[in-house]
Amino acid sequence: MLNNLKHLIRYGTHAEKDFFLGDFSSGYYDAVILNGNMVAYSLGAISAFILRIHSPFLIDPQTHAFQHETEYLLGKNGEPKLSLSKLATFFGDPVRSSLAKKRKISFSDFTSEESKINFVENVSKFQVEAITNKLSSQEEAEYVQYAIKDTDSNLSERDLKPAAIVAPYFFISGNDYKHWLDLNIDLVNKTKKYSTEKCGSMPVVAQLVVSREILGDESKREEVFFAYSVLGCEGFLVWVDSFVEDEMPEKELNDFIKALSTLKTSNKTVHNLYGGYFSILLTKLSNKLDGVCHGLEYGESRGVVPIGGGVPISKYYFPPLHKRLKYADLVKVLRANKWGNNGSKNAEFASSVCDCVQCTDISKFGDSKPGKSDKRGVRRNYPTIEAKQHSLKHYLYSKVREFKSVKKNNLSLLIKDMNDQGKKYLPALGEENVGNLVRWKNVVHPFVEETPSTKAP
Repeated sequence: MLNNLKHLIRYGTHAEKDFFLGDFSSGYYDAVILNGNMVAYSLGAISAFILRIHSPFLIDPQTHAFQHETEYLLGKNGEPKLSLSKLATFFGDPVRSSLAKKRKISFSDFTSEESKINFVENVSKFQVEAITNKLSSQEEAEYVQYAIKDTDSNLSERDLKPAAIVAPYFFISGNDYKHWLDLNIDLVNKTKKYSTEKCGSMPVVAQLVVSREILGDESKREEVFFAYSVLGCEGFLVWVDSFVEDEMPEKELNDFIKALSTLKTSNKTVHNLYGGYFSILLTKLSNKLDGVCHGLEYGESRGVVPIGGGVPISKYYFPPLHKRLKYADLVKVLRANKWGNNGSKNAEFASSVCDCVQCTDISKFGDSKPGKSDKRGVRRNYPTIEAKQHSLKHYLYSKVREFKSVKKNNLSLLIKDMNDQGKKYLPALGEENVGNLVRWKNVVHPFVEETPSTKAP
């Protein structure tokens, strides 16, 4: 089943549910990833959401959250953040007791076998049982049972459980990376054992979260990724801290491919938890990626800290460059190509850039309103709610089209397109906005001979 999950979307806030349940409810994604702290904090709302989407899902337990400095664990009142407190209640010790003491956990908190076994059991149970237990104990319980028995509903008890258990994990970085690596490997092995004995051998995936320093150090990279590659789990979720694909130099892009090559040594699936078009391209390469996850108009990269959400900034996703542009830069493109201030009225814009419904009104992407003044008296303009939704729908349409294009076309054609688009928009947008295509092209070009030379049927 994990092999069929190509396009994953992370559910970031409850405000996003209308997009999952509305126009983008069918045919736009293969699975949903839920943040553990969000599940713990609003279990009822999440359970109702899962009941309605009829889609495979995974729960990211976010166990790494308890590993970071106290400034990321505590709220403005100096007390532990409520969402983390609720998550810690599910997970138990050692994270529960350390959070109560307002301190981060250390690998030394897991010295005993009992502490690791109990932690694995609690984290696994949270993912497998929390939603089903909630649905069986509230008003929806009768409806759930009725829907499961109704052959026309296409709902089964399996739909209410995640597609796999994500083993507890911690961020691998710094001088003590070896201690965290050893702990992570042990936790994955114990999760696999627990799944076999108590969960009917549900698939287990290992989440591998590393710093860019680890990625760039050949010796450490090989050590870490090889240690994971020989695990007995069914798949991997990869997260490189603050890996912004359209800003990365060629060396780091190549290092990322080398890391994936080390990891992908068997039939185990590999998904990038925070990726954009470059990662989608890598699904075309043999033994690299099986799938890519992103958020709704954000989440193509993410720093390990701070924990939780962020406020998405509305921009226009420019399909030819496979990246988001400031509205002012979009206007530069419109004027440079003589498409007017509203390029949507121009047939060439529709054929060259985008023909989605939202792009019939380009000016709406730039709608804004003044915000509050900061301490210096400076006021910034912020996108209106309507502009954000307008931009988000266009973004989702664009991402789906990218997945389809990469699947359909051979790598040579995809590289040629990047080369052509880069040359076309360089005069108006400059190297800063177009350089990503050159770097991506240079990095993936050596793999052309390894991919099919014709379009997929």
